[in-house]
Amino acid sequence: MSKIGLRKELAGFDADQLRQIILKAYDSSAEAKAYFEFFLNPDVEAFVEERNDAINKELRRGKYGRCKARISEIRRQIKMAVNYGLPPEAVAKVMLNAITLLYSLEQYLRFPDTLINGTQKLVGDYIVYCNRYEMAAQAMCDINALLDREELGSRYFRKLLRQAAVNAVEQCSRLQA
Repeated sequence: MSKIGLRKELAGFDADQLRQIILKAYDSSAEAKAYFEFFLNPDVEAFVEERNDAINKELRRGKYGRCKARISEIRRQIKMAVNYGLPPEAVAKVMLNAITLLYSLEQYLRFPDTLINGTQKLVGDYIVYCNRYEMAAQAMCDINALLDREELGSRYFRKLLRQAAVNAVEQCSRLQA
């Protein structure tokens, strides 16, 4: 069902029926329960910490020196921060934390091509997202400061991420023109 169709259906319910639907959703789905709990008592810092912990846990998946992390799970955690309506600064913080963890872990574990490509895309998405909320200058400073730390990440990975950042800045400038 589309959002418009759902809106039409909900328009026909009275307040008591809507309460019953919300309570059933709360009882039947862990995701709905988490959303309602955050909606009723929003603690942005705790939520950001939970997302960062989930990303860190995902990145700790590995075997025989190979990283088994799924970029889709990392993106899911970031999307959750966006969907819960966190302020753009908090979402950017989750994205930068994910990039930092990926960058620092890459020198210790072998990353599959999917994770390397996903990290490049994440860097670009971070800059584009920050540009949308007029935080692009800070985003570039953060990325450059991270990539200037040579004790983290390999030279090859650093070069890929710098190129992804440059491509994202070019994309942002084309969109603004």
